Amino acid sequence: MSRSSCLAGIESELLTQYWLGELDASREALFEEHLFGCNDCAARLQELVGIADGIRALIQNGSMQGVVSKNLLERLAEEGLRLREYAVVEGGSVNCTVAPDDDLVISRLSASLVGVTCLDLVLSDEEGVEQLRLHDIPFNADAGEIIFIPSIAYLRTLPATTMRMHLLAMNHAGPKQIGEYIFLHTPWPST
Repeated sequence: MSRSSCLAGIESELLTQYWLGELDASREALFEEHLFGCNDCAARLQELVGIADGIRALIQNGSMQGVVSKNLLERLAEEGLRLREYAVVEGGSVNCTVAPDDDLVISRLSASLVGVTCLDLVLSDEEGVEQLRLHDIPFNADAGEIIFIPSIAYLRTLPATTMRMHLLAMNHAGPKQIGEYIFLHTPWPST
């Protein structure tokens, strides 16, 4: 999105915070007062909502995977999506599956991210062969976790298998492992 001609200089981050419901009541009221009188910001907000709707549709049909915020996850749940969540502590493992009526599978990776400035998420198979790497993922160090949504379409095709996720802090000295998480996947029993 390009910068609009709005004289108030409303940033895209503020639009996003408003849409996600992250503003306190007083900031929200001030923003809404501006929004209802500014065609440029209203149009930019509508673009943001359109992008988010497209991303949501891609996630829901299994075409996309990625790291999401807690607020987006809560919003998807509020919209009635059936979420299957697996929380794993650093160094831990979890038995997991995908039911036929699940809309999304959520991997919650607990991690201490204090001092981390750049983070990669790596998925590897049982032998340690890298299958996917997400570079420079978004994260909130204070949240204490990374929320990853894998492709549900891909998960449904897997036989019984072990997948590993790694969080790697990236810096000038090279990658430093922040955490390893093991997912012991079992296919849903066929009927």
